[in-house]
Amino acid sequence: MASDGTKIWRDGEMVDFEDATVHVLSNSNQRGSTVFDVMRVYETVEGPSVLGLREHVARFVRSMAHMGMDWGGSIAQLEAGIGQVARAHPGSPVIKVVATWSEVGTASLPVNLTPNIWIAALDPTQTVDAAPKKTELKLKVAHGPKIPDAVLPVSLKVGAMYTPGIREIMAARAAGFDDIVFRDIDGALAEGSTKSLIVVKNERLILPGLNQVLDSISRRTVLELAQHLRIACEIRHVYWDEVTTADELFASSTTAPVMPVVKVGEDQYDTGPITKSLQAEVDSLLAGTHELSTRWLTPVSKLG
Repeated sequence: MASDGTKIWRDGEMVDFEDATVHVLSNSNQRGSTVFDVMRVYETVEGPSVLGLREHVARFVRSMAHMGMDWGGSIAQLEAGIGQVARAHPGSPVIKVVATWSEVGTASLPVNLTPNIWIAALDPTQTVDAAPKKTELKLKVAHGPKIPDAVLPVSLKVGAMYTPGIREIMAARAAGFDDIVFRDIDGALAEGSTKSLIVVKNERLILPGLNQVLDSISRRTVLELAQHLRIACEIRHVYWDEVTTADELFASSTTAPVMPVVKVGEDQYDTGPITKSLQAEVDSLLAGTHELSTRWLTPVSKLG
C-alpha cells in the first residue's frame, strides 16, 4: 500500500509508516509469536463504525495473555488508539492491531516480556495482494488437519497458528480453488484458513464447537442475526458427511460475514434461502439500520 501520509500507532504515539519497523531477527519474526487481530470499519448512518470493536479488543488482550505477554495497558487505551488511527485514515476499511516481542536475541524466549503494540489502518484493495472481490467461494480440503487445541489453543490469534495454511492455500489456488477448509484430527469439520464454515441442513445452522475453532467475531454476529430470524442453530461436532450433504454452506470472516460456498472439493452447493436471508440481515446491520446495529457497531467518533 502507499505509505504517503500513512501513520501507524505504536505504544501510544503516531509514527510514520516507514518508521513502524521490527528487526528481522526479533523474537516475533523468528518464532512466530506475533499476536494480532483484525476488524472492519463500515460507513453507516452514524458515520464510520467498527464492527465488533469490544469483542475484537477483548480477544486481542486474551491472546496476549495466552502468549505470556506482559502488557500493562488498558482496553480504553487500545480503543482510543483504534479511533485515532481510523480518524487519521478516513476510508480505510480495515484496522489491524498487533503485539510483537521486538527485541533481538538468540534464546527461544524474549528477555523482556512486555510487547510493543501497533495499530494500523489498511485498505486491502491497495495492497500488493489485492485480488478481485469474491461473491462466492470454492474450497479445497486441506491435506493436513487443523492444529488441535491441545497443541495451540484455538482461541489464540498468533502468527504461528496460520503457518500451516500458507502452503495449503498456495496449492489450492494452483488447483483452481479460492481457499481451503481444514478438518480436525478426527476428520470432522474445523474451519477455513481465516474463515468460519457454517453448514445449513434441514433449515438449521450447524457449527463446530469452540474447542475446535476460533471464537470468530463475525461468526458470533451471524449467530445473533440467525437468532433474530428465529433460525435454529446447533453448535457441536460436525461430521464430514454433514458437510458433503449440506443443503447450503457459507463462510464467515471479518471481510465477509456471510459468503456462499459453492464448492468443496468435488461437492457443489447452491446459494439457498437461509444464506440469502442472512446476507440481507448483514447488509442491514452494516448499514446501521438494523435493530442490532447499535449492539455491534461502534462509531469511530466515540473512540478516544
